[in-house]
Amino acid sequence: MEANATHNPSIQPPAEPAHQRKSAAQRNARPPPELPIDDGLVLRRWSPSDAAALHSAASSSLDELARWMPWAADGYGREQAQGFLEFTAQAWDSASQLDYALVVDGQPSGSFGLMRARSGRADALEVGYWLATRATGRGMATRAVAVLTRTAFAMGAELVQIRHDALNVKSAAVPRRLGFTCVGVSEEEGGVVLWQMEARSELHRGVGLEASEPVEGSAGGSVELCTEYSVPEL
Repeated sequence: MEANATHNPSIQPPAEPAHQRKSAAQRNARPPPELPIDDGLVLRRWSPSDAAALHSAASSSLDELARWMPWAADGYGREQAQGFLEFTAQAWDSASQLDYALVVDGQPSGSFGLMRARSGRADALEVGYWLATRATGRGMATRAVAVLTRTAFAMGAELVQIRHDALNVKSAAVPRRLGFTCVGVSEEEGGVVLWQMEARSELHRGVGLEASEPVEGSAGGSVELCTEYSVPEL
């Protein structure tokens, strides 16, 4: 899944330019701690008691996660899981990053979150996500991101963005299915693809359609999405 700031407490959101700063109420807006999806799937705020389940989901998926997630490159121990849970509790309280466990059949099976966009736009939120290998291929990531996208717009965001490695075709399938626009590929960021959706386009089209089909392709291919290979300033 996508390599991004979600699940990485060492990456801090960018400072907001003075002319783009929102009010304290807007900056500290929080979504509900639980977001139902469908068919028993639910996004819920991570709990301190989730350390064992988080460790199980991540450590059993290292063959996939280590390709894209720096925090998984050297394995994933129980201490890392506990550290993330402590970080995400603090980040939720400050509204700088809002992380959810995707619960499948009663078990946390991935992490999905909203954070301040690295583009620096104060009216934008970024979605980050990873899914345990045992839960892939059933459209769960797409449905979860659809719910988070709608939630971001309900919180007042004018723009929702998604980033992923250009070789990560599984992560690319999610924004493509949901109708995000591929803006370009940033070579300066090591070949990171940027997708975005504006609130006004979401109001007309909606998100979350045709989200249950399995992902095709493998991580070995490239994502031939954009004709532009540099991301413009946003």
